[in-house]
Amino acid sequence: MLAKLKVPVLVVEGEKTNVPLDATREWVKAIPGARLLLIPGAGHMALEEKPEAVHEIGAFLSGQWPPAANEITGSR
Repeated sequence: MLAKLKVPVLVVEGEKTNVPLDATREWVKAIPGARLLLIPGAGHMALEEKPEAVHEIGAFLSGQWPPAANEITGSR
């Protein structure tokens, strides 16, 4: 179902999360054109731990990719 999405998707996760980042990257790879924004120094509750990261999300909501958001490529 993820492969059928036709809207921009930004997956946000803290770089120190307890969720395996390999699994997070697989989510991003499964969605065409999706990007991953890793929040430095944050865990799974990234926006609570690093509220200043909301500025990055604001760029996405304004129709732009945050500079730190990376596209993860690979087989789908």
